[in-house]
Order: sequence, then C-alpha cells, then structure tokens
Amino acid sequence: MDLSSFSTPQIKRILRVASLDQDVLDAMILVKKFGPDVRQGKRRQFNYIGKMLQEEQEEAEETDYEEEEEGSHIDVATRWFDGLINKDVQITNEVYSISNVEFDRQEILGTKSKYEKRSFGQIV
Repeated sequence: MDLSSFSTPQIKRILRVASLDQDVLDAMILVKKFGPDVRQGKRRQFNYIGKMLQEEQEEAEETDYEEEEEGSHIDVATRWFDGLINKDVQITNEVYSISNVEFDRQEILGTKSKYEKRSFGQIV
C-alpha cells in the first residue's frame, strides 16, 4: 500500500505515532501533490523519503545502543559503589585490580565533531 494514498491527516497521525520528523511529513505531502504523469519525480521523492526513514531508524538504533551501554555502566558503578560502602572484599579487589582506564575526554564532554566520531568507527 502506498503511504501517499492516505489523506493528509492520516499521514500526520501515522508520522506522529512513529515519532518522525516534520521533514518526512513535508516530503509525503509533496508526493501527494504530484499528478499521475509525474512518475519519475514520485520515484525520486520516494527514494528520498526512504533515505530519511533509514537515517531515522539508524539514529533510533544508536540511541537504543547508547542507552543500553550506559545502563550497563551504571549497573556496574552502582554495584561497585555499594560494595565499597559495605566493605565487600571481593568488590574492593575487583575495583583496585583495574590498572588502567582508557577514556576519551572529548567523547565524554560531547565535543567531538561528527567526522572524528565516524572516522574512529563510532557512528553517531
């Protein structure tokens, strides 16, 4: 089924439920304005919409991954904190056994450019 065959309010509702950008809505409304003789233009516009949807999906997956990763770090930090407060010997040994910690200060502060993040295998 062709999404552009829906009415404009239906398309707005679908895009709102899917949490998509206004750009996708604008692109869909533009396709609706094309007449039946504009097949090539519709094809290109649908390709453009597909690209936008793919980018939205990639961003959502990255956000999910980052949230999962952050959650696991928080769990470890909480376990360590509780263990150190309760003077758990096993946790204390685990914490002090870490000899070096590598982190990227720019990444933590969020000051890296998109180019830097992509060039090191990190997609943002």
